[in-house]
Amino acid sequence: MSVGATADRPSAWWRAGSSMTMAEIGALCRGFLLGLSKLEVNGLESFTELLDSRRDPTTRTRGLITVSNHISVMDDPLMWGALPLKYHFNLPSYNRRWGFGSHDICFATRPGAIFFTLGQVLPTHRLAYSPHGGLFQSTITQGIRLLSKGPFPADPHFAKVDMQRWSSRSVCVDPFSELPTAYTTTGEDATIAPSAYSCNSHSWIHIFPEGKIHQTPQKIMRYFKWGVSRLILESSECPDVVPIWIEGTDEVMHEDRKFPRFLPRPFKSISVTFGNKADREAIFGDLRRRWKQLREKAEKANPAVAQLPLGVLSEELMFDKEAVQLREECTRKVRELVLEVRRSRGLPDEDPKASLVDTWIQEGPKKEGKMKDDSWFSMPKKYNKYASIKPANTVHPSLQGSSTGRQHGSSSASGDRSVNDLIHHLRRTQVNTPGEGSANTNTSTALPRTLHPTLRNIFAVPETPPPRPRNNARARFRRTPGPPPPSSWLENTTPDDTRTRKREGVSVGDSQVLHRLERLPGVTFPPKDSLQHMLLKSMATNWMWHVDYDGEFLLELPDRIKILLLSYIGMYSRDVHQNFRAYGLYNLFAISNEDNISMVKDITRLDMSTAVGSWISVKALSSQLLVPAPARNSATIQEEKVIPVSWDDAADVEQDFDPVLFPSSPLSKPTSHILRFSNLRYLSLAHPNPVNAKWGSLLSMLPHISTLTHLSLAHWPIPTFTPNAIHTRVRHPTIPSLTFAAGGTDTYTADENNWVEAAGILRKLCRATYCLKWLDLEGCGEWLGALSWDGRATDGGQPYASPWPEWNGSWRDIEWIGLGPGWLPSCKGVDDDSASSALPLGASMHANFPPGVRLIVEESLPPRAGPDDLTSILTDDDLRQANLAIERQKRVNEWKAYEDELRKARKVENHVHAIRRERGGKWIHFSFGGDGDEERKLLEKALRNIDRR
Repeated sequence: MSVGATADRPSAWWRAGSSMTMAEIGALCRGFLLGLSKLEVNGLESFTELLDSRRDPTTRTRGLITVSNHISVMDDPLMWGALPLKYHFNLPSYNRRWGFGSHDICFATRPGAIFFTLGQVLPTHRLAYSPHGGLFQSTITQGIRLLSKGPFPADPHFAKVDMQRWSSRSVCVDPFSELPTAYTTTGEDATIAPSAYSCNSHSWIHIFPEGKIHQTPQKIMRYFKWGVSRLILESSECPDVVPIWIEGTDEVMHEDRKFPRFLPRPFKSISVTFGNKADREAIFGDLRRRWKQLREKAEKANPAVAQLPLGVLSEELMFDKEAVQLREECTRKVRELVLEVRRSRGLPDEDPKASLVDTWIQEGPKKEGKMKDDSWFSMPKKYNKYASIKPANTVHPSLQGSSTGRQHGSSSASGDRSVNDLIHHLRRTQVNTPGEGSANTNTSTALPRTLHPTLRNIFAVPETPPPRPRNNARARFRRTPGPPPPSSWLENTTPDDTRTRKREGVSVGDSQVLHRLERLPGVTFPPKDSLQHMLLKSMATNWMWHVDYDGEFLLELPDRIKILLLSYIGMYSRDVHQNFRAYGLYNLFAISNEDNISMVKDITRLDMSTAVGSWISVKALSSQLLVPAPARNSATIQEEKVIPVSWDDAADVEQDFDPVLFPSSPLSKPTSHILRFSNLRYLSLAHPNPVNAKWGSLLSMLPHISTLTHLSLAHWPIPTFTPNAIHTRVRHPTIPSLTFAAGGTDTYTADENNWVEAAGILRKLCRATYCLKWLDLEGCGEWLGALSWDGRATDGGQPYASPWPEWNGSWRDIEWIGLGPGWLPSCKGVDDDSASSALPLGASMHANFPPGVRLIVEESLPPRAGPDDLTSILTDDDLRQANLAIERQKRVNEWKAYEDELRKARKVENHVHAIRRERGGKWIHFSFGGDGDEERKLLEKALRNIDRR
């Protein structure tokens, strides 16, 4: 006798643990019934005869289903406690019943999951508490296969490879088995699949079709769920059905019981009535024939349906009207069988409405506790409510599209299994050799049918599962390790500052970038030494904690605090945005539907600094700021007041309106979206992620915010509609040496002074924000040339007419513009003589160091090992001086880049002032920064150098 698991049965240790668990529970319940309760059993003889006829699993020809009402948590153990003791100690585990238990109650903890798994209970999900529930979940598939002739592989609900073996995460599998026989109910868990063993063919399953406990003084049942119909219709042979009626267990464990709730109440009257075995052919024969014809019809329409494993259905077989009608009729007949046993107990007939779903829907949203008709439903301790109760897609991959199938296969193969997992799995699943004994024949019978890889890819059929592993696989000795990995594999090539950006060819880290708390006007900030400032800073620093634990209470904050809190989040929560779960503005403003528009009408300022690309996109922000405009009917449009063409014709228009002679103004055209924040005046989109800063989405959103007067686009990248094509070149089809830029902007745009695309985008921007009075473009030094472009490029082409933005048109009301660099050099400048000369590093250091240092200094690279390496002759002081020289040259380059950006800003200032002066426009104040003392000193020094030259 084999101790380990085989294709016929689980391991001996697992079977012994299961038999011991069920025997102890059965003996304990029988002792409670006989010693502490008043037991009445009816129809036991016919039921025990049926169990005796099923002792030998090799002679069983069909499965067994027992169906009963559900009135207590003690129904299942006490009901089988009524059986004689020989049916608890002499029966092997594969002759005992299999049941279904709620996953969120029975399998909520690891000890509970182990106990109920050994007690032959399969986890089921309920749609009210889990998105994985429903009629087509994987546990129902296991039930169908248990009632049929097995074994069956766990496909298509095969659990992950790392969950096939027993571990602290996977406790519901056989710890003494090497066979991959676990299936999954959620995609992340694993449970032993009993249908994978041939000993469980034509098993016994007990089910409570009501799906939940229902205690009522009238002793009526709820409507039956349709899962029992799938067990009867889809099993390979029609199973025997035995109805059972239980009474009295609701008094043993009533849902209204007081402390201690976990102890059953003794000295109660309990009755268990076993009905006669139903006539299969008379009751279910016609239904099964109609189901068979429906399946044959589906196979003709789609040949892939014939390849589906038992218990897996296509979309047509799931939701076809005829299939739904068959399940409804089958469930109604099963309920009639239980009602017949109920009548035998002398109970009056129940109201026919009790079998209808509509009757129980009238109870309202309340799911547990006492109902209006004095009945009680099960009251579990705690549930995790799910936002969506839509069941997971259970369609077999062969019925999906080829693209979908390929994507699913690639994601599951690459995302769920690592290389080490695949190698370890292949080592354990080698095919047995013919000389290993008779066990090879049993294993081969369970192998699924295979398909050539070419045909499998065409039909989008999933990969064939690997063969079963050998039972006597011996542990291999660890092989001799190979050479150590190269040092280049171990070196971290990622820079310390992940937010490093190029500024005039110089790398600038995030620590040098200026993040201003009071960047956007429109609100008064509390003093830095006030309690309010400290609290807002603390909330922003721990914002994720407040989102998780404060939740909807954040909506109750005053509007002014919300406005301030957004600015503090952008300032002090920059490092946690990768795991931000704030979902945009939903945590601070109730914007889930159109009815809540009035709740945000008083918001005039939104500071979304560092938000774009971190925890929201421009497109997502647009969907939260804008809502679809309500549709207007023709009657409403005709009743609207007509705008006359001229004042003289106003009287005539009021008397006789002709839409042909007096067309409406183009501005009166109804808009498709309206602004949710109707009084929004101040908006900041500063410091976006350059990858996610989309100018196209920005230009689509801003025309709908016509009330905007203050806008911050600080640190936005160069204006282009194709940011991913900046570094892309297109080769000429006939002249390979000739290449062109793939988009309107490339890496040479600034050098060639070709701002065609950028200037066009800025003109669209100014027309979309024609009410602006304040514009912040700090940190946009790389494209400031587009603001003062004269329309001429270095290639000498035809100049463009009025290429710059409309400073005297749409932007005529702008009175303040920020054009500062937005960052600070790493030092407070350099000496004038050093800055003016700006000698190359090698030229200033050649005379002080040996020749070997020149390579280090000029190339700024570490020395390479080799026969010509001269680092051995250098002292520590020499290397220290070389590093100081490199750092000094870096500071010189940063200072030059800082001055170059200020020089561009000064050029834009002179250009705009000249245009405004020529047309008599308003005076514009240009700001280059200088809020802090250090920044002000650097700015004054740089501007003096620029004006001096």
